[in-house]
Amino acid sequence: MILVADSGSTKTQWVLIMQGTISEPFQTEGLNPLTSSEGAFLKASSEVMRHFNITSCEKIFFYGAGCGTQAMQEYVISSLSYCFPNTSISVAGDLLGACRACREVSPGIVGILGTGSNACFYDGQSIAHQLPSLGYLLGDEGSGNHIGRMLLKAFLSQQMPEELRTDFHSDYPYSYQQFIARIYQEPNANRFLASMAPFAAKHRSHTFIQELLHQCFSQYICNQIVQLSPYGKQISLIGSVAFIFEKEIRDAAKSFGFSVNSVIQEPLRQLAEFHVRFPYLEQ
Repeated sequence: MILVADSGSTKTQWVLIMQGTISEPFQTEGLNPLTSSEGAFLKASSEVMRHFNITSCEKIFFYGAGCGTQAMQEYVISSLSYCFPNTSISVAGDLLGACRACREVSPGIVGILGTGSNACFYDGQSIAHQLPSLGYLLGDEGSGNHIGRMLLKAFLSQQMPEELRTDFHSDYPYSYQQFIARIYQEPNANRFLASMAPFAAKHRSHTFIQELLHQCFSQYICNQIVQLSPYGKQISLIGSVAFIFEKEIRDAAKSFGFSVNSVIQEPLRQLAEFHVRFPYLEQ
């Protein structure tokens, strides 16, 4: 039995592989070692064991946001080991997971556009070139967090058209002080900002929203993809934002001379199939 997990800041999805058969996914809270306690990992592990009715498994492949460094990988392994003490646990960043889901063992440029964003060149085995991730305060261009941040800024600074302001306040009925407190004083501000991205999808036909989305996705292409241009002009993308705003992203990429060759909303199924097809690859 093998567990495969794909974890972002918002949610973690798990599947169980038994004799080559992949289960339906099961969802727990998002697990990011930068922000999640060992207790959160213990809670999620216990829920997974109950859901799949298992007491142990042979291997766990955990791909997650915030898992790109050895220190964070060791933290996740230690946290998961409480419930799975005799299990071989392999932890890697969500970007490697995206590469394997999109490309399997074929080289290419791969990006993530979800709550956060990232991009790299994958050589078919590992991430060969990647810009440093600057997180939700300095980076995450084109992400749900970025879109939400731009929407909220336009709303609070009264730069959003009145008809949109009315609808925005109806969807997010907070005062100025409550917005500021939620962002600067409470945890998971990136999730809160990303929760506003659906407003852009709801009003995507409005000229103001079209311009805002083009700006967000152009910044993503300019800041994270253009520097990978020596490796090609085609991009494979993963994530809810990439899936929902595929047309707008394709348009922004085209303006920089790039094309999007595939978009996957959630990579878990493809990741599980990867480990069925390539069982010899441990990480």
